[in-house]
Amino acid sequence: MIELAPPLSHPPLRRAPLSLCIQVAAGAVVALQRPELVSWFQGEYVTRTLSLTMLGMGLTTPLSQFRSVVQIPKAVLAGVLLQYTVMPFFG
Repeated sequence: MIELAPPLSHPPLRRAPLSLCIQVAAGAVVALQRPELVSWFQGEYVTRTLSLTMLGMGLTTPLSQFRSVVQIPKAVLAGVLLQYTVMPFFG
């Protein structure tokens, strides 16, 4: 089969997911310790950054993982339903 995601055997690509986790954790620590440094990050910046993050996650996810999701449609449907029914009540 054709894999659309880049092979993770290349060293920089292998470290990319870990690097993203470290960057997110560091950003969270900074935001908790010094909120004034990140208070400008709102509105359109959040939308664009979230879009780039989701794109990056999608590009590093192998096609085989997407295939495995198709095999459990009830779990996916439950997740979607909960996201749009229960989650709005919590904020």
